[in-house]
Amino acid sequence: MTSADYLAKLGGGDLDVLTNTVPSARNRFAQMGLVLIATASVAGISMYFALHDAVRVHWLPAMLVAACWMLLILNLDRVLIVSMAGVTSLPRLLMLALPRLALACLIGAVVSTPLTLRLFESDIDFVLGQTNAAASISNKETVANSPQQKTVDDLNSSLLEQRNILEGVVPLKTGSAEVKAIQRELTRLQERLPGVQHASEQADILVQCEGYGGGREDLDDPSRCAAKPGFNGNYDRYEAEAEVAAKALADLKDEITRVQSDLSGAEGSQRAASEVQLAALQEDAPAKIDKLEDQLAVAEANLETFTIGLANEAEGNRGLLARLRALSEVTETDPLLDLAHKLLWALFAAIELLPILVKILSSIGPRSAYDEAVALRDLGIIDTARMRRAANNRVEQDKVDVMVEAEKNMRGHEIVLAKEANVKVADAMRTVMDSSLTEWQKQVVANISVPGRQP
Repeated sequence: MTSADYLAKLGGGDLDVLTNTVPSARNRFAQMGLVLIATASVAGISMYFALHDAVRVHWLPAMLVAACWMLLILNLDRVLIVSMAGVTSLPRLLMLALPRLALACLIGAVVSTPLTLRLFESDIDFVLGQTNAAASISNKETVANSPQQKTVDDLNSSLLEQRNILEGVVPLKTGSAEVKAIQRELTRLQERLPGVQHASEQADILVQCEGYGGGREDLDDPSRCAAKPGFNGNYDRYEAEAEVAAKALADLKDEITRVQSDLSGAEGSQRAASEVQLAALQEDAPAKIDKLEDQLAVAEANLETFTIGLANEAEGNRGLLARLRALSEVTETDPLLDLAHKLLWALFAAIELLPILVKILSSIGPRSAYDEAVALRDLGIIDTARMRRAANNRVEQDKVDVMVEAEKNMRGHEIVLAKEANVKVADAMRTVMDSSLTEWQKQVVANISVPGRQP
C-alpha cells in the first residue's frame, strides 16, 4: 500500500473502489487526508504550547500528550468527514453539517486559545509582571497586618520587657489613671502652643510693620498694617495686643513646664513603687525569657511559612487561567491588539473547520463517479444479502418440511407396531386362557373319578 493509498483511506476513501472502479478520485481523498493531518498537527502544537508554557509541564510528557491529542483530533475530524459521505441533498447536508460545524467550532476555540497565548506571550508576561508586583506589595501589607506578625511583635515586646527587668530596668506602668490624666493635659497644652506662639509672632510683626514699615509680607492679614508707618493710635493698640499675646505665650509655656514636672513626678512615684517588686520580677525573668524565646521561634516560623506561601502564590500565578485573564486585560486596553487577537482566533478556528467546509463544498451538486460506484456497490451488497437471506429461508423451510414428514412417518410406524403388538397380546392371552381351562378340566375329571372326594 502506497502513501497515497494511506492518505486516501485517511480522507474517507474506499480503497477497493478507488483501485478497481474510480482510480481518478484517489487524489481528492489523498488531499482530504492531508487536510486532516494539517488540522490535527495544529491541534497537537496548540496542546504542546498549552502544557509547556501555561501549565509548565516538562517538554517530553507535554510532547507525548500533544501527540495523543493530535491523534484524537485526527480521529474526530475523520469521523465527521466519513459520517457525511454520500449525502448530496443540500437541506439534508446542512442538517447533518450543523452539529458537526458546532463541534468543529468548539474544537477550533479550544485549539486556537493556546496558540494565541503563545503569540501574545510578551504582552501577557508584561501584564503578569505588573499583576505579580502589585500582589507582592499587597502581600507585604497583608503580612504586616497578619495575626502572625502581631503575635511576633507582641512576643518581641514581652521579651524586651523581661530582658529590661533582668537588667534592672523597672517597667513603667503608664496605664494608671493619674499618669494618663497628666498626659492628656500635657497633650492638650502642647496642641495649643503652636497657635498661641503664632499669634504672638503675628502681634510682634504687626507692631514692627505699623511703627517701622517692615514685615508686611509675613502678616496673615497685611491690610491691618497702615500703608504709611508711624506711631499713631493703632501702634499703641497693636503694642498692647502684642504684650497680651506674649504674656499668654509665657503663661502657656510655664503651664507646660509645670505639667511636665507633674508628669515626671507621677512617673517617678510609679517607678519607685515598681522597684519594690523588681527582685521578684528578676527572679521570674529567666524562665519567662526562655518560654518567650521558644514561643517567638514558633511564631517566626509560622510567619515565615505564611510569607513564603504568599510569595509562592504570587509567583505561581502564571497558569493558564492567569494568562487568559491577562490576555483579556490586554485586549480591553488596546483595540489594535484586540483586533489581532480576534483575527488570530478566527484563523485557527477556520483551520479546524477546514475539513468540514471542504467536505460540504465537495458534496454540493450531482454525485461524482466515486459516489455512484460506492452506491452501486452498496446496492449490490444489499441485494446479495437479500438473496442469501431468501436462500437461507428456503433451506430452513425445507429442513422443517423434512422434519415434519419424518415425524409423520414415525407416528405411522408406531401405530402399525402398536396394532401388531395388540394382536400378539390377544393371542398370548387366548393361549394362556385355553391352557388354564384345560388344566382345570383335568383336575375336575380327576376329582370325579375318586370315590367320596368332592370336586
